Amino acid sequence: MAAFLIVLQGKAEQIEKIAPVNCGVCTLKIRKGTVYQHRHGYYCEACSKLKTRCSLCGIPVTKPVASTKDGRLVCSYDISNVVLDEKIASALFQKTRKSLVQQFGKVFALKNPEVTTSMFDVDYWNKKNGGQGSGALHRIGFSHSRQTGNNLVHGVILLSGQFRDDLRSVCAHEYTHLWINENKADGRKIDPDLVEGICELIAYKLNQKSKNQSQLDKILSNPYTKGQVNQLTKLTRQYPVHTILEWIKTGTGDQLDQKSLSTFNTLSYRRQFGVVATKSTKTTQKPDVLRLTGILKIRKNPIALINGKTFKQNDVKTIKLKSGPIRIRCLKVTDTYVEIENVGTGKKEILKLP
Repeated sequence: MAAFLIVLQGKAEQIEKIAPVNCGVCTLKIRKGTVYQHRHGYYCEACSKLKTRCSLCGIPVTKPVASTKDGRLVCSYDISNVVLDEKIASALFQKTRKSLVQQFGKVFALKNPEVTTSMFDVDYWNKKNGGQGSGALHRIGFSHSRQTGNNLVHGVILLSGQFRDDLRSVCAHEYTHLWINENKADGRKIDPDLVEGICELIAYKLNQKSKNQSQLDKILSNPYTKGQVNQLTKLTRQYPVHTILEWIKTGTGDQLDQKSLSTFNTLSYRRQFGVVATKSTKTTQKPDVLRLTGILKIRKNPIALINGKTFKQNDVKTIKLKSGPIRIRCLKVTDTYVEIENVGTGKKEILKLP
């Protein structure tokens, strides 16, 4: 039996171990003294005095497996999840961009699709901005759009040596900046914290779809947007993200709240997302026949509006008519018509747009 003093998150605790543990830094067995516990494992008192540390997790480093040009070290535990190569960073940005357009539709694609992606180091950026040391930099990504003739030239700069998941969120954030640069009316001013909050909201929604809880927690706890992202995530429980995007494109004012969204012309944004045709279906009486009143083309999934109810292919729903309820199955949805089947009788029918 060997007694150790374990130090975890600044707190010391006397415990006993069956056998000496191995140091996760120098790999030697720790037989006595203070043992430091890290999320990657234990390390010894001698290694705790090392000044060289992993820039990401903070564990002491004797032989770093990689380093950035400005001297930030990466340990062997983290190297597999870190982006150091500019080509990999560029590929990650393009993949993130594609995921965002798939998630939010073609309206979220850039009108000027060319985006230059590059990486930077802390010392380079601080020197450029007159900062002092790495502590002067608090962001790990930047974006810019420059007017050239009638077009915008876009660029995104990403900090080297970051975790892949963190950088993916940054890519989503910076891409949203580019989209806002293209779609916000010339001369219109939107509160800067709100703009950052909207960019973080898009990153949040991207991670929400992939169920990356760690990133969701990081985004909501980050004070960078001064609470804007927290308010926006609450708003999107009632209003879809697309209403916020449409507010950026055609809205007015520099602040966004529930009142401005509730009075917004949501029909406009729905047309942006593929409403082929719509017609009011409000009535105080039950209809006497089945009617196709609209077709929504959201990304690659067409949805039919039949007597006020939405149908995707293979959906089965009940519609109430004057003659009584009828249960129908949607067999096919095209741009101009749908094919349905009466579940009770097996009779098939084509419904066309008016």
